[in-house]
Amino acid sequence: MRLHVEREVLFPAVQRAIRAVDARVALPILAGLYLEVTGDRLVVAGASGELYVRAWIPVDLAAEEGRTVVPARFFFDLLRRLPSGPVEIALEEERVRVRQGDVEFRVSPMDPEDFPPFPEEVEAVSLPLAGERLERALRSVLFAASSSDTRPILKGVRWRAADGELVFVATDSHRLARRVLPLEVPVDAPVEAIPPASRLED
Repeated sequence: MRLHVEREVLFPAVQRAIRAVDARVALPILAGLYLEVTGDRLVVAGASGELYVRAWIPVDLAAEEGRTVVPARFFFDLLRRLPSGPVEIALEEERVRVRQGDVEFRVSPMDPEDFPPFPEEVEAVSLPLAGERLERALRSVLFAASSSDTRPILKGVRWRAADGELVFVATDSHRLARRVLPLEVPVDAPVEAIPPASRLED
C-alpha cells in the first residue's frame, strides 16, 4: 500500500472515523483505524462494535492498493501536528511510514484481517430536520438512557419515524423520556433504529 494525499483532505476523514474508536473497548484492534486503498480512493474507518464510521477520499491514480490498521490516537495526533501539504503513506517491511517533506514517522500496524467487518448496508432513509431541533430533542431524552452493561439495549435511544412523526425514547427501566418531532416529509414505511446514547452525546 502506498499513496499520496493532501493533509487537509486526509485529516477531516480521520477526524470523522476516529469518533467510532473507543479506548475502553477490550479488543486491541478496535483501537485502530482501518486504511484501505482501492482504485482511486482511500477508505478510512473506525469501529467500536456499537458504532461504525467510514469515510472515502480520493487519492492519486498512482496509488498502490492495499490495506492496514494503524493506532488511531497516534495517527490522529500525528496528522494534527502536520502542516498543510501532501503526505505520503506507505506500508513497508511491516511498518507504516508517514512522511511529509523532511518529517518521517514509522508505526507498527495491526492485522487488517482482525478488523471487524462492517454491517451490511441497507437502503438509506433521509429525514430532513433542522440541526437545532434535533439536538434539543436528543438532549431531552438522553438523560434517561442506561449506563449499565447489564442490558445493553437500554444504553441506546430508540428512533422511530412513522405517521409523520419522529419519536425518540430512552429508558433505564426506572425512568423514561419521550420526545416527538413532526416530520416535514413523511416516510413511506416505518423506520426504526437504536443508536448508542453515548455516541449521540458527542
